This record gives sequence, structure tokens and C-alpha cells, in this order.
Amino acid sequence: MEKIVSTHNIFLDSNMANKESRSRGDDFEVHLNTQAIDAVPGQFIRLTLNDFSMYKNFTDVNANNSQFVLSTSQTAAFKLALTHKNYAILSDLATDFANVLSARLLVDAIASNGTPSTTVVISNLTPDALTNITGTTDNIISFLLTFSVAHTLTDVLVQLFEEEGDTFALLGGDRLYGSTPSALNSLDITIPTTTTIQVTCRYPAQRSTTSHIYLRTSLTTGSSETASLTQEKDIETVDEVVYSNILGKIPVNTEFCTFASNTGKEYYIDLHQKHINFLKLYLTDQHNRRIGRRPANTSSQTASGTGTAQSTTGNLSFNAVIRADIIQGRQDKERIFEPLIQTFPPRFSGVATMPGVRPI
Repeated sequence: MEKIVSTHNIFLDSNMANKESRSRGDDFEVHLNTQAIDAVPGQFIRLTLNDFSMYKNFTDVNANNSQFVLSTSQTAAFKLALTHKNYAILSDLATDFANVLSARLLVDAIASNGTPSTTVVISNLTPDALTNITGTTDNIISFLLTFSVAHTLTDVLVQLFEEEGDTFALLGGDRLYGSTPSALNSLDITIPTTTTIQVTCRYPAQRSTTSHIYLRTSLTTGSSETASLTQEKDIETVDEVVYSNILGKIPVNTEFCTFASNTGKEYYIDLHQKHINFLKLYLTDQHNRRIGRRPANTSSQTASGTGTAQSTTGNLSFNAVIRADIIQGRQDKERIFEPLIQTFPPRFSGVATMPGVRPI
């Protein structure tokens, strides 16, 4: 029978992180010093996320979901990007995509047909500006590009590589693995006439790709997560379960990212160590990437904006309340955790490289 011996709350504010320390507003180091947490034999430490809040100072479309590659009979593998911002309705996203794509196709058309006066017009764009996210629509982006003279392009490919992030999910196309240009198309693109190009996405579009952010810790825990939450690409066994350092999963709303515990049991971790004098907490998206930045190991301090120090002298930070409980168990915590018996089907035999743990 577990019994709470002692408990206290740790109130955290990462807003005071600065360039002189190693802490950042979204990568916060907490030195407990005289407030160190200790458990004696027969006890263990449990940390529970009671409360979390931060302003959503990052855009829905950012470095992690904006890039795509255009290849034509004139130019091979030209990298383009959507505008990094929040889109009020899907029509705004569709319009931006059409503008970015048509501007580059116009350059290729002029290079191909040799007519500098060539222009392009976007029409039949859907979803249109009168359709909101809950309106009568399939939310699939499509539009027609009409050139003033023959564009002479014979091939047009829009490729959404998983290597470049989650643009495939945002626009509603098929992801391509790796980063090597090929003849595969992520969208349905046809050339009905010598002066037109029809672009149609394959699946419903979405205005963002990050519904939650994740609060992670440097501490060793007994939690687990699927491998897809630890990396963004080239995952051969997405259903494999590995050790997790996630302390909490926080929903992303229009202006804030907040979580308030209702039961005190939604997000907690039981620790292996009996002494804690240091705690590192950091934020990631659903693929363990820094929010709004890529690659995952980037040193960039800015998720959104033109500045370079959003997480130190800017406004990328969070507040949290973590409850620390010292719990008395019937036996030492080192014995409470047993090796998890492997129950994978035969095809996974030998795949799991990190044994799990299971509380008795």
C-alpha cells in the first residue's frame, strides 16, 4: 500500500532565463540547492504536473511544416516555403500556397517559353474565402493556374518530403521518404492545355500540425512512448515502444497553451533516483523537435519572429507547478520496478532494444 510521506509544490517560471546561463525559456534548468528532494530506502519520489501555462508565441505554420520541393521540366528540385504565420481559414492557406507555387512556376514558364511578358492568374481556388473550417466543404485545396501564353512546361511535381517536416499533413498530400528527388508527386497535378496547370491536393488540409506540445524532463523515469514521438523521420518501427522522458502533454489553443490537473494523476512520473537537486525541463512538438524550429537539434532560440533570442530576451517561456511526493511503499523502489516481460509478436523478436519497466 502506497502512502505519501511528504509533499510540496515547485512553482516554476522560465521567463528569467538569460544568455549568460544555460537555461532558455523553453529549455529550463532548475537547481534545487537547499530544496533538494530526498527519499530514504523503502521510499520513492513521484513528480506530478499540476499546472502549466504559456502564451502561444509561435505560429501554426513554421519551419517544421512549411517547406516543399518543386520540380518541373525546366528546373529540378527547387525548395519553396509557405509564409510562417497563423491562417484564419483554410482559404488563406490555399491562397498562400497558390501564390508561392505560381510565382515559381511563372519563372520556369518564362525560362521555358522565352516570353518575359508572360503572366499567370489563379482561379477556381477551393476552399474559397466564404467557407470556414466547419462549412460545407471537403477541405481539399485545389486551384487552376492560367498563363497568358503557352508555358511549354511538360512536367510539374510538388514533393512533400518527410525530411522537410509536416507540410504533407498541412496541405493534404502524400509524404515522400528520404530527400532524394524522384518522379513521384505528392499532389495531383495535370496540364489540361498548353496555358493551364491544375493543382489538386489529395486529402483535407489543416491550418496547423501541432495540436499539443510536450513537456520533457532530464530525469530517468519508468514511462514509455511510441518511437514516432521521439523522432520525425525514417522510423521503421513506429509502433515500437521505448523509454519516455515526457512529463506532460499540453493542448495548443489560439492564444495559450494550458493544462490544469483535475485529479492530480493525469501526468506523473515515478523516479528511479532517490535524490534530486537538479531538474531540466524543455518543450518539444509531437516529433521531439524544438517548437517552430528545425532540425531537432537546432541551437536556434527563436520559434517565431525576426529576432534571434526569443527564448532568452524574448517571450518564449512557460510557468508550471510540479508536485513532488515522497511515497512510502511496501518495498524499496528499486525492487518495485521489474523487467517487463517481452510480449511482442514473433516479427518483432529482437527489435526492442530498451527493456521497459512495470510497477507492481
